[in-house]
Amino acid sequence: MRTTVDENKKFAAFIADKLNKSSSKVRVCLPQKGITVLDSLDKPFHDPEATATLVNEMQKLIQTTEDRQVKVYPYNINDLEFADVLVDIFLEISLGKPEDSTHLRNPVSEPSLDLHDVSTLNPSSHETICYSPSNYPDGQDQLPTTTVAETLQKTRAILQHLSDQIGKGLPMIGAGAGTGISTKFEEAGGVDLIVVYNSGRFRMAGRGSLAGLLLFADATAIVIDITNLF
Repeated sequence: MRTTVDENKKFAAFIADKLNKSSSKVRVCLPQKGITVLDSLDKPFHDPEATATLVNEMQKLIQTTEDRQVKVYPYNINDLEFADVLVDIFLEISLGKPEDSTHLRNPVSEPSLDLHDVSTLNPSSHETICYSPSNYPDGQDQLPTTTVAETLQKTRAILQHLSDQIGKGLPMIGAGAGTGISTKFEEAGGVDLIVVYNSGRFRMAGRGSLAGLLLFADATAIVIDITNLF
């Protein structure tokens, strides 16, 4: 189900309200030619008017500063060129100055954390956890059991909350917001409308597009917040 022009106005206002309260460096990169692979030319959800409304409203409502900027690009969100843009912007913020970052192929040096350090981190803290995939060469089996247990505990709590909401007959809006728990929502009884969904290129570790950028609790909070939008 494709979001309409009016719905996209509400989403733009919701997103802008959150971003305008941010004190961190923010770069909003908006793809003019569609926000999902299904929104591209000749695809089922292609609606230039609805997409343009979302882009234009966000440009209008987000209060730009030196640290909060909005940039529009003539790509679909799944175009390789848009992926290059995101990498460039990320490196610009991370390195503190713009570089010809599309030519930077060597990984940025990162502090190393051993497994004990990772397992003792507070999962609800807002500190950035820096690590390289090389820290876990054998994949999931090397992750500390405490972290897995904490994640499962949070997941169960979320699913119970969803079940309670569904049991009350309340509409669920927001599954598929890039956190990789869409299927879990379905297991809990399904949702009534999937919105803000990024299908395609940007997946990290099989957990969704936000998993590598936000702590689990923060990513989940975004989804729950979106459910209260309407």
